[in-house]
Amino acid sequence: MFRFLLSSIGIARLLSAYLLRQPGWLVQDFMFAFALLVILYSWGGREGISYAITGYIAASAFSFGINGVGTIIGWNRVMRTLELYIASPITPRAFLIGAILGEIPYFIVIAILYLIVGGVLGQLSIVLYALLVALLISPLSILLGLAAAFYVKKPANLSAITNPLTFIGTMLPPVFYPVAVLPDFLRLPALLIPTAAAAELARTLAGLSRSFDPLPLFLIIFAWTLLAVLFANRVVKWSLD
Repeated sequence: MFRFLLSSIGIARLLSAYLLRQPGWLVQDFMFAFALLVILYSWGGREGISYAITGYIAASAFSFGINGVGTIIGWNRVMRTLELYIASPITPRAFLIGAILGEIPYFIVIAILYLIVGGVLGQLSIVLYALLVALLISPLSILLGLAAAFYVKKPANLSAITNPLTFIGTMLPPVFYPVAVLPDFLRLPALLIPTAAAAELARTLAGLSRSFDPLPLFLIIFAWTLLAVLFANRVVKWSLD
């Protein structure tokens, strides 16, 4: 167990070395998250901030696995360093945990910002519910990112798949805006998208929305995660073949 932890931490340190050399990547995420607060506040006041918090945390959790973990593993395939890990005593699980830990600083920066804003504005419970829901959707995003990294035949083209997938999953459905603004016949189909279900679940738990019961929203996320498990199990091959 101790060796497993050391291996995971070592991988995390190695894969996140670029953040230590250039922390501007974290500043970029911080500024974008802050700018989103300003934009939605100018449109919807305190309610707009609530939608910025729940929406961006859900979107970040979804992007965390697909654009974060998936891209890291994909680029290790491009650089042929993944074969070194495969041939080493490091287990696939230790490598995956290390890749996840190496991407966590991005999410921590956003969480700290929104915890501060939520505390100042008396909306701390909204942030906490959003972070709780982020834990529910993160396994789905990590599985999708892992599957994409191994499914795409040319890893250099990985971003051409993951970036549009992330955009479609976070900007088009009701992640940053109320599902109630959609026509009645589109509301349920829109919430079948996992990011929309996650954002709506956070808002429902926080008392911001009463349009849907929390249980169906949870089941939507669970069903997508189960499908991702089955898909990742088929395409992820940890071998030199």
